Parts: sequence; C-alpha cells; structure tokens
Amino acid sequence: MKKRIPAIVLAIFCLLMNTCLAMSKESKADLDNELAQMVGDTGTKVPGLGVIAFKDGKEVYSSFQGSAIIDSQNPQKNRPFTRESRFRAASVSKMFTVFTIMQLAEQGKLNLDDDVSKYLGFTLRNPNYPNTPITVRMLASHQSSLRDGKIYSIPPQLGLQEFFRKDGKFYEDGAHFAPAGQEPGKFFAYSNLNYGLLGTIIEKVTGERFDQYQKSHILKQLDIKA
Repeated sequence: MKKRIPAIVLAIFCLLMNTCLAMSKESKADLDNELAQMVGDTGTKVPGLGVIAFKDGKEVYSSFQGSAIIDSQNPQKNRPFTRESRFRAASVSKMFTVFTIMQLAEQGKLNLDDDVSKYLGFTLRNPNYPNTPITVRMLASHQSSLRDGKIYSIPPQLGLQEFFRKDGKFYEDGAHFAPAGQEPGKFFAYSNLNYGLLGTIIEKVTGERFDQYQKSHILKQLDIKA
C-alpha cells in the first residue's frame, strides 16, 4: 500500500537556540544526531523531518532526514525527505491566522478586546458565564472557554450557530462550552474551534474569503506559495 506521509514541522526552539548561537562543526553534528533520534522507530517516531535555523536573517543550520514517501508495496517509489519536500500545514495555519488578526488590528479594522458577537452577527456566550463577553484576544489565546467537542468542522453552507444553539445540529449537548470553573479569559484550553471563528471574523471584516485574503495580504509578501 502506497503511503504518502506528511512530515511533522518540529519547532525545536530550546534545542536550536543554544546550538545556533555558536554553530561549530561539532555542534552541527550533535544536532544532526539528536534529530536523527526522532526519526523512525525511536523518539517521536516521525517518518521524516526538516529543520532550518536562521540567525540575524541568515541560514545557519539545516537538516533533512528520514522519508517523505514510504511505499511498502513498491519500495522503488520511496523518497527521502529533502529541502523541497512539502508539509501539510495543519495547525501551523493558526500562526498565519494570528498574523492576519494583528494586521487588521494595526489597521484599526478590529480590536483585540472587542466582543466577537460584534462580528459574528449573533451573541456568543458560554451559558455558564452569560455576562462575560468572549473577545478576539480570547479566541487567539485559547482562553475563550470554547471547546472542540466531537465535531468542530462543518460544511460551509451551515452557520456557526449550529455549534452554540441548543437546537443546533452540532450542539452536542453543550460540548462546545467549557464547564463552570473555566471562565473566559482566565483558563487556557487548546481549541481548534477558536480559529474557525477567527477565520470567520477575518472574512466579515475584510469582505474577502479567508484563503484568498491570506494569499494576497500575508503569503505573497512572505514569498510563500500555498
């Protein structure tokens, strides 16, 4: 069975920080070896990885290890992980979403401490905290008191209220709200749903589809083709 495996983007900040400040041949070899321990059947058990470190705007280290494609039935189709291999963006997209939010905040088109209800077109409150507004900042920092539940991605023809109304198709008996004791703005819990809401807010504020805005206002300037 052919299997195209997305390699994982590894943010090895602590590991790279000290090593890259004084990158000797020995330290490069040590870092190569530490990364190698993450590939395959050991460590984090990723099939492949790519790491590039920059200092003062210049590339000071790179390493590409393991496999980008593993085909157990046709090994001749196997491919190593290289500088040209592509990653699935996955939650790295959250970082770019925040780039856009901050860009719009700088332009005065939204305020990080605005009640998100202002942009969504309906009042969004955690029923356990009905008097506490949920803000843009809370969504971005995973302190909104919203939770993924079993389902947090729905067809585009359905509205977001399907998550939050008691008669909503994806209400899940309130699973998208944190329980009492986890107040908005005071409790951190990672939730993908936060970023679906931020994407919707970006579309509301800009009048552009989220992916098209990203291409024209963020990715193009960074010379990223995505």
